[in-house]
Amino acid sequence: MGTTTGGEEHDNLVMEVARAHYFRGESQVRIAEATGLSRFQVSRLLSEAWDRGAVRVSLHRPMRRWSSMEQELKSRYGLQEVSVTSCSSTSQRAIRAVIGRQGALLLQQRLTRHDVLGIGWGRTVKCLADALRYLPACEVVQLAGQAGLPTDNLTDLVGTFAQITGRQPHAFKAPMLVASDRAADDLLASTAVKETIGWVDRVSLAVVAVGSWDPPNSQLRMMMTPPERSALERAGVVAEVCGALLDRSGQVISHPLDHRIMAAGMHHFKRIPTVMTVAGHVSKASAIEAALLSGMIEILVTDHTVARALLADRSTDPT
Repeated sequence: MGTTTGGEEHDNLVMEVARAHYFRGESQVRIAEATGLSRFQVSRLLSEAWDRGAVRVSLHRPMRRWSSMEQELKSRYGLQEVSVTSCSSTSQRAIRAVIGRQGALLLQQRLTRHDVLGIGWGRTVKCLADALRYLPACEVVQLAGQAGLPTDNLTDLVGTFAQITGRQPHAFKAPMLVASDRAADDLLASTAVKETIGWVDRVSLAVVAVGSWDPPNSQLRMMMTPPERSALERAGVVAEVCGALLDRSGQVISHPLDHRIMAAGMHHFKRIPTVMTVAGHVSKASAIEAALLSGMIEILVTDHTVARALLADRSTDPT
């Protein structure tokens, strides 16, 4: 069959049909019913996807599955989906890379052009972005200001996702933690921030990381002064998810710093239909559990050491 071209709309249709067939395992009959196309048209689009290089086959040695752990975690924490992966290294960087690749596969399977994708800052989220090969043409929204080192720029991270979708990102340039309440007020009054916040309520799928307070492994925590960190530790903070500060039971801890944190609040997250967290390393197990107990997470992508820690016998029932 000769190569067929028909503009961006046609290309999007080719990718949507290929994703439904090869990623979600839908039959050509089911795709035809869902799209209003004939089976012959679906077949031609799938052939075109092959001919134009949109679909490629890559063989890898099968990895050990952790299906029983995944099912137990789904049941224990009321999750939509859990993906547990393994890593031969114990280094956090290696584990982030493995989880990022797994998260990228899951996101490519789930995301459609009708979604609005929200992105929160995190080093594992960046690994996910680096592993992406394709995303549908959907809107991309920044959920929080920049955290961590100046070289780790969230706007650039959001831009990476948007570049893959082919859309302009809804983003703003600001740190996650600003110096004063007045600075926060000025930023919240700015056009870029107001426009981005206006898009947050349209987010249908968000990707976020989890920061740990104990042991310290949070980019937001790094931005605080020692007295501020101590005050939050005394208040019981053990985890941070996109600016939300959580105690061990997953409850949000209100604090005077809240107004200075430039991020979508818990009230926004409660309205997002699907929130995926990519987080791992056994040292973060307590922080990840706090995030799961908060009720804001529907999809968990983690490593098997965290999965084992989460399923270990506890003195209290997390439900």
